[in-house]
Amino acid sequence: MSTVEERRRPDLFEGRLKLNAMALPSHTTFVRMVEGDETSWSEKDAFEAEIDFADRAALLDLVNLAARTPGLRRKDIGARYQVEAESRFAETYRLARVLRRGARKFSFENEEIRVRARVKRDVVNDIDSAFFAATPNSTALSRLMLEGGSRWYTMQDGVTVPSNGPAGAAFLNKYPTSSGDPDKVMRAAAFAGWVLAPIHSGKSLEEIADLVQRYTRLK
Repeated sequence: MSTVEERRRPDLFEGRLKLNAMALPSHTTFVRMVEGDETSWSEKDAFEAEIDFADRAALLDLVNLAARTPGLRRKDIGARYQVEAESRFAETYRLARVLRRGARKFSFENEEIRVRARVKRDVVNDIDSAFFAATPNSTALSRLMLEGGSRWYTMQDGVTVPSNGPAGAAFLNKYPTSSGDPDKVMRAAAFAGWVLAPIHSGKSLEEIADLVQRYTRLK
């Protein structure tokens, strides 16, 4: 179901759909719930059905869909791409953890980094890069991850497929954490095509970008 913002910006909804398709089991059935005058989704094969809330038979339709067995071809294709995506995620997450171990506690004494942080977005050695002077909040991270999902995954005949480009690099002065699971945000970012990297790690931004190029593509 699209949020109000996703109706204004369908790319956000598409990014969320792609990430869900890769995160959930390959036999998952997706149903789009619509309200009134919402337009049909362009990738129609991505959904088993589109059901209008106003339709009195909506609940019965959902029950019938839940009882239906997904097509074998769709499951087989989805499972194959998920294996590729999981392998790439593992390498991306591993790189993010290695870089974090090299993090040092510094302030923004480097003028180049201060300028980049004010601009917030740039490209470093052909790698999409984001810069955060402060700990990024959940809204900023969500937007970043949806954008990365759209860059890292594509759709072919309704099936989400991992694309072969490298991850982006999100340079941080301080890492966000999640209660009880310090690395949760780092894992989520890696799955959505971003390496969370410390601005101060003993490596230059260009060196980090080169590592991202080398380790985060499909093998």
